[in-house]
Amino acid sequence: MSALLTSLLILVVQLRRPSEPAADSTRKAAAESPAAREEVAEDVPDEHVATAPGRVDQPEVPVVNVRQATRSDRSLVDALAKAVQEKDGDAVEKLVQSGVLDEEGSAVLKKWVEDKGVKLRGDKAVEAVGSADGGRMMRYRLYGEDGRNLLVDLVRDAEGAWKVKSVQEEDEKAAADCTRDALTVADSFVKAVRKGDFHAARRLTRGKAVNDATIAGLCMVFEEGDYALRDREPIKVMLENESNAGFLVYLRSAAGKTANMGLELAKGDAGKWAVENVSMDALLDSYAQRGNQEGGFYFPLVKNPKGGDSVALFFGFDEAELTPRSLRQLAIVADLLKASSRHLEISGHTDDLGSDAYNRRLSGRRAQAVKDALVKLGVPASQVSTKAMGKIQPRRTYAAGSADEELESIRGENRRAEIYLDFVEEDA
Repeated sequence: MSALLTSLLILVVQLRRPSEPAADSTRKAAAESPAAREEVAEDVPDEHVATAPGRVDQPEVPVVNVRQATRSDRSLVDALAKAVQEKDGDAVEKLVQSGVLDEEGSAVLKKWVEDKGVKLRGDKAVEAVGSADGGRMMRYRLYGEDGRNLLVDLVRDAEGAWKVKSVQEEDEKAAADCTRDALTVADSFVKAVRKGDFHAARRLTRGKAVNDATIAGLCMVFEEGDYALRDREPIKVMLENESNAGFLVYLRSAAGKTANMGLELAKGDAGKWAVENVSMDALLDSYAQRGNQEGGFYFPLVKNPKGGDSVALFFGFDEAELTPRSLRQLAIVADLLKASSRHLEISGHTDDLGSDAYNRRLSGRRAQAVKDALVKLGVPASQVSTKAMGKIQPRRTYAAGSADEELESIRGENRRAEIYLDFVEEDA
């Protein structure tokens, strides 16, 4: 009996082996049954159900997953960018039907989707601009290859889902009138100083707190291109009401160091927002501490004894030659000087080594080197005067017994020329 059972088991195993493909066919048939199809459809979100064969009134590719797209501001703006890049009008329509995008915003997006010549930039097509309304609104910029850009404002609802507040083609002229909102002006100001555009930045300021030296100093800090805006919420709102706003601008250096600067804005009587104060101490400290391949010291702004700020250019020991960096900074100063008839004063300074007479001559050569460079850049010589201060006005002093390294650092800061940028109009 035992031998018979063993033989039967062997026979069953042998018979089942060739029938396994049939089992696969059975499973396939079961999967294709109406009940199975209904079960699968329940497990897959409606926007991902494949188009039935032969249907022409349904998209052939999955449209946007609305629930997933609205989980974060970044996922939503990425979905919008993808719709533009892939010319997916169905995705735009899906967002409209879901209440995520209104008709006005969809009209702008559809214009970009339907225009086959419009493509987003290949590298970093989406860039965060900043926040407003206590962080409940996030603004992004979509870069087109042809130079046109979209500004997308996203808002978070009471349930935490994100929706599109507005989509607009960026208009530089409209932004320049400063009436849209405080974030627009803050963004425009940051873009201007990052590009070294003194005049554009100056037009966005109001009052005496933001003087020419402050703007020129910012342009000089960004001139070397070492600082970039951080990726996430680079311009973060800290305070905002109908007439005042405050932002922190977050930056990072190529070496991974972080820095920031503060912007205070106010709305004027004409409804125009303007920058009325810039806090840049943290940025300047970060910049001064970082290493520089050109060597030497670099503090773009220093306090002037007359009040206000001066631009500082530094020199090597017993030298009066300008560094390549200093020449680049002077190009910014020359640009703003050529646009006015105002007078500029340059003072030369030295460390405490050497005689008074020698240091006076050396400081004079340093101030003259700056003037010569400005004249070469197109500034009339009559607009610039120089003063040789020698060693009588050090930026820093030291105590007896200071270490050699500290002594050299202090003396290095004193070997400089200062450009006093709180201009006074020449008498008529």
